[in-house]
Amino acid sequence: MRPKYNPTIEDCIEAIIARDRGMPYPEVLKTFELTPNKFARTISMELGSYIALTSGERRKILEGIISDPERRRELFNMGEEFVKEQYDRIQGRIHREKQSHFYHGTHFHPKNVDALVYYALTSNNPSLSSNCRNVVIEGIKNLPLDLAKYFMKIGLRGLMSNEIACRGKADSPLAILKIFDKVYRQKTGDASLFDLSQKEHLHRWGDNFMAPSLTGTIKPI
Repeated sequence: MRPKYNPTIEDCIEAIIARDRGMPYPEVLKTFELTPNKFARTISMELGSYIALTSGERRKILEGIISDPERRRELFNMGEEFVKEQYDRIQGRIHREKQSHFYHGTHFHPKNVDALVYYALTSNNPSLSSNCRNVVIEGIKNLPLDLAKYFMKIGLRGLMSNEIACRGKADSPLAILKIFDKVYRQKTGDASLFDLSQKEHLHRWGDNFMAPSLTGTIKPI
């Protein structure tokens, strides 16, 4: 089923409400025949104007979304597989479906960013997907010395200047590695790769940064 390029206002309102109620992002697009960019524009630019067109429970839901930034941002949680498929299309791995850049809204949600960074690094460097700390650390140490240039090459240029990813540190390869480290900890339950109390750790990368001393662990997913 091909997306509508001129969906009705009713389509857009129902899509927002369905997503807010928990319908998975890809299912929302399919059900209401929306493109990802149209859905994002609907949330970012048109949501306020829809309130006057609704009443009762639907109006209450839209008003709640508008007044709650976290609830509104959650609408952009695309799911790991959807993010990975985008990356593969952009990288030319899926030749039947071409995509030149990430859909609007992809970088708006931290889980999308986490999935993108981890997949980009592990799909280009399979050793980084290991559950073995030593293997992962060695793999990171073997990445090209010019990390900023390398991350741009593998499609992470936008994230190095993204507010969610870098937290104000523009063009920061360290921000990308911190995201990778967070996902690694979530998946393995291991201590941070930058934890200096661990026998094997990442300590310094050229003149760019000194690893912080992190001691906490995160339970496996």
